[in-house]
Amino acid sequence: MTNPFEVHAKGWFSIIKDLRTALLGLWQGTN
Repeated sequence: MTNPFEVHAKGWFSIIKDLRTALLGLWQGTN
């Protein structure tokens, strides 16, 4: 049985990673 909190944390981690990548891309695009 998988831990729902673990799955949730992994989901958030990937969301944050995607957001960071997008923000870095935007920041590099403006400089």
